[in-house]
Amino acid sequence: MGGILEETWCAFGGRTFSCLYVTEENLFSALKEAGLQVENDRKCVFYEIDGMFMVCAKKVDGLEDSDS
Repeated sequence: MGGILEETWCAFGGRTFSCLYVTEENLFSALKEAGLQVENDRKCVFYEIDGMFMVCAKKVDGLEDSDS
């Protein structure tokens, strides 16, 4: 998944697109609530450069219940 952090629009290839305003904290919270985990290993990554992000996460059974 990829997107733009803390923006309501972005432009690629001469076209402008609207996007959901999301912070890094919102993003990781939503991933966790969905049972997805981002780790610092070769299978799961998070890259962020100048507000653009790309994230690859994996589904973890029981993760959403870990705070209960």
